[in-house]
Amino acid sequence: MSTARQSLLNDINNSYPTFRGKPLMIALSERLGYTADQNTAMVEQLPALTQQDIEDFYARNIKNQPYQLMIVGNLKKLDLKALAKYGNIVKVKKEDIYRTKPLKK
Repeated sequence: MSTARQSLLNDINNSYPTFRGKPLMIALSERLGYTADQNTAMVEQLPALTQQDIEDFYARNIKNQPYQLMIVGNLKKLDLKALAKYGNIVKVKKEDIYRTKPLKK
């Protein structure tokens, strides 16, 4: 826990926005419903965070929720039967994921 806690603190300290990035950070924070810097609240709450808090959050918010996996690769090299154990397989074309043509001006 101490390593994870320190890693989060390092991320917060090292991700301070640049002069030009600050308005975007503020706009995104407001869009997410924050009225103050969420990093400040996180720094204040981190020392009291326990493993049980994380497990409780997982049980309430993540466990038993549907999820999607995306695998990008050569179909000839993938074991589709093994992947089918995890759920439905939807094949998409590269053009549906990546822009292959430049944007028109």
